[in-house]
Amino acid sequence: MNGTSMTNAAQVFGFRASEMDEAANYAAWCHALSMMFDVDPGGRAAEVGPFYGDLLSCSLGPVVLGRSRFAAQRYSRSAATIARSNIDHIVIQQYTAGGFDGTTALRTMHVRAGDICVLDLVSTFETHALPSETLNLIVPRNLILSSIANPEALHGLVIQADTATARVIGQNLASMIDNLGAMRASELRPMALAATSLARALLRGALDETARAVSSGAGPT
Repeated sequence: MNGTSMTNAAQVFGFRASEMDEAANYAAWCHALSMMFDVDPGGRAAEVGPFYGDLLSCSLGPVVLGRSRFAAQRYSRSAATIARSNIDHIVIQQYTAGGFDGTTALRTMHVRAGDICVLDLVSTFETHALPSETLNLIVPRNLILSSIANPEALHGLVIQADTATARVIGQNLASMIDNLGAMRASELRPMALAATSLARALLRGALDETARAVSSGAGPT
């Protein structure tokens, strides 16, 4: 797939590295991510090897579902990018392979295969990713924060792979993405609301568990 196509009612955008040369693939990747991330700020290091990036994304109303596969890279979100992009979404990702190490203003992140990470696009961060594969859910911030008492704790949250929360979020995202081609127009909004509601409830539970661990002196989970 290269560009935009229609799978029944769901409009899917994407491209594959195998369908273009490396320079075109890198340009397409940077452009597709430019509203959310600065890719390889300062330039891509030659020693990390050839670039490749596969991307699939689908808008279900205000919610975006997707899947990606990419080479090792650095990506960040700076104050300048926040001001330029003017978006305030929450990104929820499961790394099904690979992972990254990163920092926010308040915490460090160490994400590996199976983990869920949460990034709040109103805040800055820097990461260094391994060759990875991800499942992605991008939701307007107000839809996630409406029932979360401590929204500042979401940014940089990592939910470990061995928890039921990580497994359920990942399985739900994978199932919805795998069934994009079968969705009817009448199912798009309910699917988006279902994905958002599940993620919001499970993230609230993960934050509560983290708060309990911190208050007991055990540290964050």
